[in-house]
Amino acid sequence: MGTARITDDNLITVLATGCACLVAIMSIIGWLTVSGRFAGGVAVGGCLALLNFFWLRIALQKILQMPAGQATRSANIRYILRLSALGFILWVLITKAHISIPGLLVGLSVLVIGIVLLTLYRLLHLGG
Repeated sequence: MGTARITDDNLITVLATGCACLVAIMSIIGWLTVSGRFAGGVAVGGCLALLNFFWLRIALQKILQMPAGQATRSANIRYILRLSALGFILWVLITKAHISIPGLLVGLSVLVIGIVLLTLYRLLHLGG
């Protein structure tokens, strides 16, 4: 069995897959060590972070294909919409669903953790 290489071509796929696995692992550990409510917060926060990441990626791909003047306006509108939607969802989760705030924060930080780990991996393997 060969080893998978992380290249510039599959970087986003590796990051997304790794973060999804990290959310699953952190949720299980949270459920075993803290509580089911905390694990739910980690899972929901991680899913929100990944959805937000994909939404941003799609928006950037569309914006980069637009003329400069139109791209600026579109980027601003998409940013405000994305941020408003995320804020509303977080508000509902915290006030109505009574999700664990520490668990939610851990889940929301999954992309940061994934990016740091991927950066360290690439530095160690590429001799950066």
